Amino acid sequence: MLDPLGTSGATEMLQKALDTLALRHRTLANNVANVNVAGFRRSDVDFAESLQAAVSARQGRGLTVTHPRHIKGARSSAGAAAVFQPEKPIPDGSASNVDIDEEMVALSENSLLYETYATLLSVKLATLRAAIRS
Repeated sequence: MLDPLGTSGATEMLQKALDTLALRHRTLANNVANVNVAGFRRSDVDFAESLQAAVSARQGRGLTVTHPRHIKGARSSAGAAAVFQPEKPIPDGSASNVDIDEEMVALSENSLLYETYATLLSVKLATLRAAIRS
């Protein structure tokens, strides 16, 4: 069915991308805040996996499993982002498994992605506004 506003799901996908990036930013900031907490284990959000799950949910289908040893398809949470803890041991002499340099690089990358997707959404909405006015 044709979307009467001409968004064709792009606006929804950009919003989901921004939500996922915001969750990842909060998660990475939490890692930085707890870098010196004894026993703290870092968390992260897989942006690419979350976006792919959202796209699959948008298309109304996940991956097809045709053999018992196949990897399961997309999550049933309709593209919702999930926080996970990577398998990274706590180094000897460290309070946590958080590497502050890696976290700061990840935060910078995440900020740039967020800015890019926010700009794309802004352009999409500006185009829609211009179409409505004319």
